Amino acid sequence: MPSHWYSSSCDMYKAQVLVGALIKFKSHLYFEEKDLVQETEKSLTDNDNSKIILYKNGVCYNVAWQDIYEGVYYPAVSIYKNATVSINFGPDFKYPPKDLTYLPVQAMASQAMVEHTLADMIYHIEHEQEYIDVAAAAFC
Repeated sequence: MPSHWYSSSCDMYKAQVLVGALIKFKSHLYFEEKDLVQETEKSLTDNDNSKIILYKNGVCYNVAWQDIYEGVYYPAVSIYKNATVSINFGPDFKYPPKDLTYLPVQAMASQAMVEHTLADMIYHIEHEQEYIDVAAAAFC
């Protein structure tokens, strides 16, 4: 059980409660939980020789980050005041990069669907006996 969960028991039932705070802000309620930054940082995996490269009109602008942690990174833009920006995340690039193999951002959605489907299948296969036991108990 994760460290931010605890169990409280009563004669009639057992419950797991997420420790956190309920915050009211502008007539809405939000649940905030403690960030486990140190635990998360320990679980990060280095991805040597990795980099995020910025391109402008198909020309390499610069290497923004190198040797980043493994994970999924999403493109974003931050602008100030009246600035404007135009971004093409693909798949039809007006100025495609010529010096590397690339995929458009939309390919991440397809890849995520495949990964989630496989993870669900593995979970159900690993827990198949539990489903059988629950079904058998329901009909006894």
